[in-house]
Amino acid sequence: MTYAHLSYARADADTARSVAAALRHEGWRVSMDDAIGPGERIGDALRRSIRAADALVLVWTGRTRDSDWVMQELGAAWALQKRVVVVGEAPIDLDRLPFDVSAWPFVRLGDTAALGAALARRSDQAA
Repeated sequence: MTYAHLSYARADADTARSVAAALRHEGWRVSMDDAIGPGERIGDALRRSIRAADALVLVWTGRTRDSDWVMQELGAAWALQKRVVVVGEAPIDLDRLPFDVSAWPFVRLGDTAALGAALARRSDQAA
């Protein structure tokens, strides 16, 4: 697995860029919404990216649940049966999400080694 789509709330863009930089340093290709070109339809671009990705990395903070785009990206990843790894500040309040994510690995922000391991472990399990 070498390609991840990064999903995050706009208010967490700096945190998301840090996660993306750490993944890129580990050799991952990372797609974020900041790569969407002028005139490109956001929803179409996000769906293409998620469809092409090996996994979706969700940056979870207290602001994430309020992002309609993040919820749409999660729904697309779920529908496409993509692997999802959650990177966040604290364990997820499952009642705040539209579906059960308890099977998804959770990695604390800043723990790049654990993130890489979670992504690799999920890849091995899917093979």
